[in-house]
Amino acid sequence: MWAPFSWIIQRWIGLFHAIGRTALVLITWYAFPAGRFVAVTLTIVLVYLVTIAVLESRWRRVRTG
Repeated sequence: MWAPFSWIIQRWIGLFHAIGRTALVLITWYAFPAGRFVAVTLTIVLVYLVTIAVLESRWRRVRTG
């Protein structure tokens, strides 16, 4: 859903979220084998926080004109 969303709003954040989350989850999975379920969860949460912050910033700019 993130790639079409990125295309719809004409911004990079959707592609960052889709590609970045996939790559970071893969890296985290192999980097922390003993605690991978906690580490992967934290990685996903961090990517969502970045995505939400960027989208919120964009929304405020669009809203105020």
